[in-house]
Amino acid sequence: MDHDARLMRDMRSYFPREQGEWHMGDLGYVGCEGFLYGCKHPAHQVQAAWDIDTEFLTNLVAFYRARVENVISQVKAHAWAQAPFRGGFEAMAMYYEISLTLTALELKRSFLTTNLTRFEVVGPWAHSF
Repeated sequence: MDHDARLMRDMRSYFPREQGEWHMGDLGYVGCEGFLYGCKHPAHQVQAAWDIDTEFLTNLVAFYRARVENVISQVKAHAWAQAPFRGGFEAMAMYYEISLTLTALELKRSFLTTNLTRFEVVGPWAHSF
């Protein structure tokens, strides 16, 4: 299966985003428009030196990407996603939507019952479940 960035480039499509919004990705998204991604330590003398700003940006992107990856792992933990899906696309889309809804409900209930804030609210837009 190809990486999203390759599919995006090959299909000459893009991931939609709101004005002023950025996507976050791993190093596979290097060069993709509208993506924030960390940096690798330079392997050669001709590459830019690693500095405190590069370190900060890389760690900040990793911090928020880890939160996204944790939610993705919760969605993938649903039983239907544990094996190759043998149904049609419409059925898969419905299962996926149900999984997202149940995961959001699980997160919301967790917030309400534990009084923990798992995710810091970031950005000028409203955040609600």
